[in-house]
Parts: sequence; C-alpha cells; structure tokens
Amino acid sequence: IEFAQPQSPTGTRVERQDLTEFLRYYTSEDNAEALGDPALTRRFQALESFLKRELEHVYVYRVGDEPRIVVLALGTTKDGQRLVGFRTVSIET
Repeated sequence: IEFAQPQSPTGTRVERQDLTEFLRYYTSEDNAEALGDPALTRRFQALESFLKRELEHVYVYRVGDEPRIVVLALGTTKDGQRLVGFRTVSIET
C-alpha cells in the first residue's frame, strides 16, 4: 500500500520519512548518554519494534516548518482495514 501525501494548506511543507530513519537518533546506543537516560533509548527501541511488528507500511510524516513541526507516524493494521498511529509535535531550533 502506498499512502498519498497528506493534504495540507498551500505552501505547507510535508516530508515523508521511513520510521527507522526518523527514530535513528533516539534508538542508537551511541546516543543513549546524550539523551540523558539510557532507559529512554530502550523505550524508543521498543516503540519502533512494536510499530514494525504490529503495523505494515509505517511512515512518518513531518508537516510544517521549524520551529514547530507536527509529526504523524502512520501505518496499516495487518489486515489492511485500519490506518493507525500517533501524532506528536517536534520543536526544532
């Protein structure tokens, strides 16, 4: 299944990323110290593993421009009947 680019107001930037690419900083053992808590790295690794195990065609959509970017991680259920995921906001400076 290939998702269409989400509709957004004219001029709004929408970028699609692979889930692994999006989470790479947070799931890397090399960055565990930088995150301030090695347990946080394990939690992000568990999140990535769960999403990949339970969903298919998982992508991350980054909507908007810095400093406030809306992030949608979306995929389909194994039976292909539902689109599920989560939404968060990334503040980037």
